[in-house]
Amino acid sequence: MTKIADKLTVERNNLKVIANIPPEEILFLQADNNYTRIFLTGGKKLLSGFNLKKYEDFFEPEEFLRVNRSFLINRRYIKRYDALKSMLYLKNGRRIGVSRRRRELIEKKVI
Repeated sequence: MTKIADKLTVERNNLKVIANIPPEEILFLQADNNYTRIFLTGGKKLLSGFNLKKYEDFFEPEEFLRVNRSFLINRRYIKRYDALKSMLYLKNGRRIGVSRRRRELIEKKVI
């Protein structure tokens, strides 16, 4: 469960709207300057007016992991972690690098 609610603010056609997006439908979130791109199951993408830190605080750490300065990953979609390459492999085939600062935490939570 999320700390606040299961609603996220996203932008569509330059309008801010509240979208009821269950956390289990979010693959990962990617920072885009002061915005956040939200990648959903089924290939859909949304743009949010909040920065990634806002979402890091919004979701429980048991659900989502901050793996570097640009990505917040839904733990249920992590397939495996390659410690030698510092690389996370997601179930959809996407690979995301883990920063040096976060390697130890990722190794504890994923392996």
